[in-house]
Amino acid sequence: MMERFLHSVRSTNGNQSRMTCRDEHPTHHNQAPALRLQYRLERISHNWVVRRIREQNRRIRERNKARRQFRAAKVELKRKVRSWKKDMNELIRTLKDLEQRWRANTSFVTTQDWDTAVEDKGKKMQILFGKKYPKEQWPKGVTYLNMITLMEYEQKEEKKGASKRGVEAKKKSEAKKTAKTLKQAPTSDQTEIATKSRGSAILPIRPAVVPTPWSRTPLAPDLSVEEQIRQLEFSAAKAEQQFEYLGRSQVVGPHAVGYDQWMKAVEGTDALETDWKIRGLVELARRRQMGELCDGWAFESLAASSFETCSADTWTGFSVDTIALYQREHFAQP
Repeated sequence: MMERFLHSVRSTNGNQSRMTCRDEHPTHHNQAPALRLQYRLERISHNWVVRRIREQNRRIRERNKARRQFRAAKVELKRKVRSWKKDMNELIRTLKDLEQRWRANTSFVTTQDWDTAVEDKGKKMQILFGKKYPKEQWPKGVTYLNMITLMEYEQKEEKKGASKRGVEAKKKSEAKKTAKTLKQAPTSDQTEIATKSRGSAILPIRPAVVPTPWSRTPLAPDLSVEEQIRQLEFSAAKAEQQFEYLGRSQVVGPHAVGYDQWMKAVEGTDALETDWKIRGLVELARRRQMGELCDGWAFESLAASSFETCSADTWTGFSVDTIALYQREHFAQP
């Protein structure tokens, strides 16, 4: 048995040694599909890597663009802030200059100068002169700090407001109804009704009140608008000049304003009849000009003193009727 087995093995080895290469590696299929699959896989992997790199570059570009935009916005904001600060400093300097000029002499600065300085600068003026930290005011109707009490108070106020609005709406509707009724009512000639009620009686004509020129009495109704405006402008200019002289007399002293200046300031006005301070200062200036001695600057005593010693030359620019009326009203003997 053993010999037969060894013989079969030897015969098998001898046959294998005589086999060709074609018999050992038989190829019965085509390798083109496998190559195409491998190419597709390589292309997919390559495209995926390229897309990832492109996406990363895109994100980097967007980040850099956002940074550039932020820097540009920051620079623009800094420029605006610098410009705003420059305008604010210029406005502050202008206002300080006007204030110093006004303190030196009020006639140097007019309302037009102030309007020109603050024109189209309402927000800047609000920032300069407004409250920096406004506080919320607690309502007086709430006795203590309690949110529940505050809520009840607000509800009551809302109800009151609603009721008031309802009452006002009701009044408006009633007024509309009344107006509609009157409009639909039959009308008659008002002149005829007035003639019948008056009869043949002739009513007296009231004379028009002619006020003293450039006084504080009401203007006559027969004056034109231009004349009334001219009178108002003249009175305002005189009042401003008198106010300036009063301030100068209080700061520097009564000797700062002369008699001639006072007479020009009060000419055409009733300041001597209505303002005792101006009257006392005018009397002081007159006494200084005449060389009289004064024991002091007692305005009250001078205001109460008589002006009868003044001659007609003293009241330059005033009519005789005005002087007589002034003496009759203030210094008439009982």
